[in-house]
Amino acid sequence: MASYFEWNEAIAKFFTEGMLPGDVFYLSVDDDALIEIGAGSFAEGRLSSAVRDFESAVRNECVTNGRVVLPTATLEQADDTPPYVAFLGAMVLAAHRMAPEDDIAEINYFTRLREILDLGGERGRPSGLKPPGAPEEGLWVAFNSWILSKEWQPSAERGPEGPTKFTNYPLSQSLLREGDKGKLEEDFRNAEDGLGRDSDRERVGAWFFNRATGFSTSHIRSLAQEATTDRYDAIVDAVYGVYTMIGWNQPSTGDGTSARWRSPRRLTAGLYREFDPLFGTIDYHLFPRRQARELGVDLAVIHDGRPEPLHQEKDGQFRPLWQVHPAGGKTYQISGDSRIEELHLPARSFWVLVRDRFDSASGTFASRGAPRLGETFLLLCRKECEEQLNILKDEGLLNWDGDPVEALDYDEWFEYRECMVLSANWDGIIPQMHELFHELRPRGRASISLKGGLTTGRRDSWLEGHLPELSITSFDPNWQIRVTNISQPDSEPALDEMVTANTSVDLSHLAAGDYSVQVLKNDRSVDRRYMRVLSWDSLEPSNPTETFGTPIGDYILRGSVLNNGNFSGQGGG
Repeated sequence: MASYFEWNEAIAKFFTEGMLPGDVFYLSVDDDALIEIGAGSFAEGRLSSAVRDFESAVRNECVTNGRVVLPTATLEQADDTPPYVAFLGAMVLAAHRMAPEDDIAEINYFTRLREILDLGGERGRPSGLKPPGAPEEGLWVAFNSWILSKEWQPSAERGPEGPTKFTNYPLSQSLLREGDKGKLEEDFRNAEDGLGRDSDRERVGAWFFNRATGFSTSHIRSLAQEATTDRYDAIVDAVYGVYTMIGWNQPSTGDGTSARWRSPRRLTAGLYREFDPLFGTIDYHLFPRRQARELGVDLAVIHDGRPEPLHQEKDGQFRPLWQVHPAGGKTYQISGDSRIEELHLPARSFWVLVRDRFDSASGTFASRGAPRLGETFLLLCRKECEEQLNILKDEGLLNWDGDPVEALDYDEWFEYRECMVLSANWDGIIPQMHELFHELRPRGRASISLKGGLTTGRRDSWLEGHLPELSITSFDPNWQIRVTNISQPDSEPALDEMVTANTSVDLSHLAAGDYSVQVLKNDRSVDRRYMRVLSWDSLEPSNPTETFGTPIGDYILRGSVLNNGNFSGQGGG
């Protein structure tokens, strides 16, 4: 049996491995994740059952004489794994085990948590977690601060006044509950004639949100209907994860429950557009999609009989590979990880390509997810899409710059450049091309933008007194903005007012601290961002990391001065 702190470290590593600055963090602990963590973190044969072993470890450490004893939480644990991650994971596991049709009342949640902690007999909140919220909320607040210190975005949040005010912290982490994966697999199998077996992430996401009212459980329906802008990508990832793990040649589980988490059998790829300004040529390259936590470190794609290594760039994405035709429909074998069999470029009649959000000046376009509201993108499509696009343009729903440009060397393919969605009123249109229509259709109602200010060099972090300007991109004119200090959830908001979309909001009055920036409509969250404000006193000097010179042997040329290779600048020339 593994100890509580061994599980604590293993869970933290599992969910943080492969995380990039700016990524949204979800502590999505469920039975399948525990099985995978157990298999990858502990010696074979050490655990009789990963799930039971985890539950026992949490009970042994966090339950004494029928009372919950919480791990210690501090807000200054940036360098170490906080000791409460495994306990929070147990809370999320309880949320996962709520049946898809369970009422969200607090008593139903704590029934599941009591089962995990082996606290039978009574109902409701166990001893040690009373009064409501006071004990465990401090752990979640500290956890969110730790996540921000790592340059990631938290996702756990307090709910509105009512039955989920405090239980919403773990509920927000469990995107798919027990049984949801099996139900989704059945839905995917039923949609095989239209969706197929080899669709990419964007097509599956569009399919999921387009049929929001048609799912068999209320929980999946609510995920599709009530998704906020900040949760959209995480929901698509979870749903697409189920799709990629279906064993199509194996029978369905049939009873609506998830088969134990099958390892992924394939990766999918999109396109990376490369423009040569010298010759004016445009090429499209194979662009493998990142699934870092699920992959080995020595993956290679077999191309023309030879292995081509998959290299990660500084943004965590894989480096583009060889030139391909945008029509797709190609499959390549993969080596280096027994769980991954192939890389597939799906057959498509169009591609939505967006800029790198972390390096927009680069001018590159690639398959990097759906564009956000107010974001321009490049649409690469076959000529057969022209009629549908012209209808959308005539109805004032979509626009682009100039005339479509034929992609040379790719017959009947055209680029629509600087495309932008102009309206949310797509309901009255009868689509001629359903896939194209639903993938271009906007899903979010508003998105938050933070621009300018004096950053600290860390993602989503600014210096006190020099903060960014906030704006809301939306088709609706009026929105409520609420800014709260996440370490003081019961304090008055630092900002709570109605604002006009697409205008700047001044945040300069914010003192040092960690903040949640939320946009609401009728008191319901639509989008959320987190930001860290640092005081000048908290800054520490660091050595420069760039030479800003030209290396010449053991020396560096800076302007007219030739220094030795020591960056201190000491030494002659």
